[in-house]
Amino acid sequence: MMTMMRCNATYVLVLLMATAGATAARSEVEHDIIENEEYEQFGCTSYYNTGASVRPPNTKYDDDGAGFTAETCDQACKDQGYSFFGFECPMTNEVHCQCYTAQSVGEDKPLERANCKAEVGRDGDKHCTGPAMINGISLGGADIGSIYKVTTFAIANQEETDCLEVPPEPILQETIGSVLNSNAFLDDAVQIVGSGFDSDNDVDYVAFTVNQLWNKEGLPMIAVSYAEGNQGEMVCDMQTSSSLGLIEFESVTKYSAQCAHGYAEISVYLYVGDSDDFNIEECESCAAPDNNYVGYYLLLPCDHICEEVKEVFTEPPITESPTGSIIVSPPPPCPEDIILKHKVGETEFPVDQAVEILSQDTSTVTVKLTQAWTTATTLTTTNIDHIYAAYKTSIFDQNCYESVDVQPGATYEEEITITCNVLYPVAALEICVADDFAHEVLTVADNAEVPKCCYPSFRPNTPVVCYLLEINCVTECIDETQQRKLSPSSLRAGRFAN
Repeated sequence: MMTMMRCNATYVLVLLMATAGATAARSEVEHDIIENEEYEQFGCTSYYNTGASVRPPNTKYDDDGAGFTAETCDQACKDQGYSFFGFECPMTNEVHCQCYTAQSVGEDKPLERANCKAEVGRDGDKHCTGPAMINGISLGGADIGSIYKVTTFAIANQEETDCLEVPPEPILQETIGSVLNSNAFLDDAVQIVGSGFDSDNDVDYVAFTVNQLWNKEGLPMIAVSYAEGNQGEMVCDMQTSSSLGLIEFESVTKYSAQCAHGYAEISVYLYVGDSDDFNIEECESCAAPDNNYVGYYLLLPCDHICEEVKEVFTEPPITESPTGSIIVSPPPPCPEDIILKHKVGETEFPVDQAVEILSQDTSTVTVKLTQAWTTATTLTTTNIDHIYAAYKTSIFDQNCYESVDVQPGATYEEEITITCNVLYPVAALEICVADDFAHEVLTVADNAEVPKCCYPSFRPNTPVVCYLLEINCVTECIDETQQRKLSPSSLRAGRFAN
């Protein structure tokens, strides 16, 4: 201002007139601040840290703001799988379009309409001297961006004709840690297998599988992070080699992740260092702190997929005792409901006798455990020294119980209730048997390790065999009468075939 006052009067008048004309031409553009109702704004990025993951082509407009539309940037970010879009550094006829992940924006970022250019810091506008707002959309400023949620459609309300015959591909956003050439496996390693609507929690979800295709010799750790439950809590599900050896090549695990803004955000982490150096006590599960780990951040489109295996709810038969009291009988045996997923050691698992399902629902499964590795005869009775049962009693709590000197045919756990995966109704049960060589039940090839949380108490070099079981929380076995009784509403959420 002091410099301008030293100029002659004629120059000052011309300059003021020119400035006034430019201001008048853009007055409608600059002051149309919070009237746009089409897009939800989540305020602005922090100054000098816009958090943008990618920048599609710039969005163009005329000197007076005509020709501008936010739809171009919105669609470009949505097509690449991003949950948010926005603008940064408005120039004379264009502005940077940029896309943000939901992770970079943050779960706690509130809805906020703002003129982000007004928040530019100490370094000023630089070359970003274009309009602050057009049609109620903030164009950001120099080194600060506006944030808007991409427009989506409601998956739960789609008609059946809108469904996809072929599931969409996961979208890789970022790879961290030891990159190697492992991205080549992602197309087959992480696959979407279904989608649905969880009416209990009022959320859409997508079902996906993670297939261990990275190392044919096995991996010591795979961890998957995803959101579940009605609050979208982040869960870190970690598999390790601590008790069941390395995670075998082509072993598949299914998950269900909650959707938000049309996508589910997941992360997959692997330990890719020397398996002999892996230490579960020092393990970083859902993180990649150094080059012994690799992490993938992916977005899964939550499109409605046509083929679903329908979920079935069955009630156990009810009978009446001689005294007149009501007895709920266990469901009839269904071999498909108990699957041996993994075994470390040689001794076979007596699945038909060792585990009996007492009750099932979508949140828990209750089972009875029996010592079926030995049988009693008129001459001898061989007990098992130690049996360990490890399972989840809640989403976050893992318990392990030890039974000692268990007789043949004895029920060592009368009734245990295992918590199921929140959105995919299966439960995991790990059983380990440790027994002295002299009993001739186990062999030298039974060389598993009992989980440390079980605090094993047997002598060193005792043979151990471990089994990992997957138990259905909703039975696979139904009859035709039950099938006919199924209502359309009971078929909304489902389990998905391989």
